[in-house]
Amino acid sequence: MNVVSLPLGCVGFIALVACGGNGTAAPYAGPGDVEARARAGAGPETASVGGLMERAGSATASPSAGGAPAPGGGATPAVSGAAPADCRFGEIVPTQPYGEFEDDFFGHMVFDEATGELLLSTLTDVYVLRPGAAVLERLMARPRGSQASNDRFWVVGEQLLFPINDVFRESADPTRVPVASVSDRDGRNLRTVVSEPAPIGNARVNVVTKDVVMDGDDLLWIEYEAGGSLDVTYRARRASWRTQADPSTWYESPSELAQLVAAGGTGYVVDDPTAPTLAGRRSVMVRLADGRVEPSTALERLDGAVVAADEQSIIVSNDRMEDPERYGTFRVAPDGSGRQRLAALDGTSMRLVHRDGRWAFMATGAASSVDIFVYEPGSEPRRVGCIDGATPQTLELGDSEVFVSLFRGERAGATLTRFAL
Repeated sequence: MNVVSLPLGCVGFIALVACGGNGTAAPYAGPGDVEARARAGAGPETASVGGLMERAGSATASPSAGGAPAPGGGATPAVSGAAPADCRFGEIVPTQPYGEFEDDFFGHMVFDEATGELLLSTLTDVYVLRPGAAVLERLMARPRGSQASNDRFWVVGEQLLFPINDVFRESADPTRVPVASVSDRDGRNLRTVVSEPAPIGNARVNVVTKDVVMDGDDLLWIEYEAGGSLDVTYRARRASWRTQADPSTWYESPSELAQLVAAGGTGYVVDDPTAPTLAGRRSVMVRLADGRVEPSTALERLDGAVVAADEQSIIVSNDRMEDPERYGTFRVAPDGSGRQRLAALDGTSMRLVHRDGRWAFMATGAASSVDIFVYEPGSEPRRVGCIDGATPQTLELGDSEVFVSLFRGERAGATLTRFAL
């Protein structure tokens, strides 16, 4: 697909985003929609909110303050002065509270290539933006037990797949612990597709699962048992959601595990994420086919901890600020070649998303603004938009646009915007 880079000024261009901060963007017209009415207008009335909102217990931090591009390239702008004049955007849907709580926001979005629909989730509910629509339609309530998953879910054909990972999970079989469920898009026909044997003999023990990711037909996650022995073992587990076979463990440790990533037949997980140094936070690499732990860590082989990956790219982050050449977030090929800095920021703060080899991420811009970037291997990151006066929460790539979910503040609610690629 050809990608057209458009200028970002608010006069004299056609783009996917309306320019007035309080304006209304054109209804979403589906894949291939590369035209919207550009409007000039006053900036948002809502006070600017620094950083990103976080769910309770989320391990992801707000964007770090950037600086001038560090040696080796990078697109992080300086953080000083007023927000850029082009930092305006239009709302695709009305700003209002969504879900059960007035301070909720859309923490996860999924673009359905088959239908051109954008699906969004709050803590409690799933919505859809259909092609041609200017309002969101509520599809269903999230299944009980899936509300502590950072709103994550996946589209699998005509159904939705949800991780089940909190203490309120329900199971029709008391001898099994549900890990994932699928349902129709209206919430009907809910059934468990991944489960594992429940702990035996101690009713106080609860299996906690977190960081669930999908890689092809496999789900991978981190789990540990809470409420039992003080000697906790953390396990990285894996199972096919299609075959419903019992999960297998591909890595375990007496230290906490976090930051699970999987792509290209390799699982990446950080062992002891609270260690004070990057070397102490071991970014382990495991071949999923046979469970073999690579003798070198990602820091040793790739010069950073893995924060995201797809078949073509591994995104690594290095927090050694004393070494400007190595600090920041970089893209490397799976063999470690083609190293390129994306930003002088911690990669866990950038809300990285990818689709068909293309990446999008956000980075702190001037003043309180947040810049939106698109990146393809072999080229420099391109700034395609800017947010000021609202808090961007997450990104999703469509065919010709990047969607950004926004939070306007408690009682004001959430909304959605987009920028052309």
